[in-house]
Amino acid sequence: MTPFAYANPNHRRAGMTLLELIIALTLFAFIGSMAATLWSQARSWTDENAAAERSVRTHRVADFMQRQWADRRSDIAGFSAESDAVLVTANRIEFITASPALFPEWPLVRAAYMIERDELYTGPPEQAPCRLVYEETRVTRLDTFEDTAYDRRGERKKEVITLLDDCRNLRWERFSIEEIVGDLESVFGIPEGVDPWLTPENGVAAERRPGEDGEPAPRTSRAAREAAEESERRERPPLRGVRLKGVHKDREFTWVLVGAGSR
Repeated sequence: MTPFAYANPNHRRAGMTLLELIIALTLFAFIGSMAATLWSQARSWTDENAAAERSVRTHRVADFMQRQWADRRSDIAGFSAESDAVLVTANRIEFITASPALFPEWPLVRAAYMIERDELYTGPPEQAPCRLVYEETRVTRLDTFEDTAYDRRGERKKEVITLLDDCRNLRWERFSIEEIVGDLESVFGIPEGVDPWLTPENGVAAERRPGEDGEPAPRTSRAAREAAEESERRERPPLRGVRLKGVHKDREFTWVLVGAGSR
């Protein structure tokens, strides 16, 4: 005979009721939405801080460059009077200043702002990655363009730091009665042999190419271009101004250095 089993009134059934399941799902959804909101806000704050940091960095570099430019010194190193003691190419600007940064105890330094490009890049020239590098050299003798890293006492007289990286389409432009210097093909995207002023940008659509078939001139090496720029710098007209244009971390900028007379 099977004994009669009495139900225990204190025993609770296992599992969840429909109401408990709905409450649990609601809590999970609320927690998930709160986590997603917090993550979105944190991501937004991070992006805003990064953008602010980039803006502050570019402004600091521009202010520092303008202070050095305003405190540059006159022809003490064999520059011609027409150049106003400033060397400008598409990838470099160089001048003597009394506002050093890397040698704060030195009275005069040669400041050079250089654009270093990725030589292995094969895409469009305007998208080539590059960076802005600052080189400072102590002036120890009148020949300030002496390319040596140490002085007679064995102390370093040249230091280099990177000011801006992750840049694109950086170029120095010197304007003096419609004058711009540089490698037209690699910097401005204009083939060699084409007059840069005969372009749709200034309202005249015309080209001049060497050769019978309209082919561009053969590309010259980087060393040859730099040598040509160096040999022509003394023959340039008086400097009216210099500007640096480019894109830093997807943000375009233009810095203008007015060509006022140096001291």
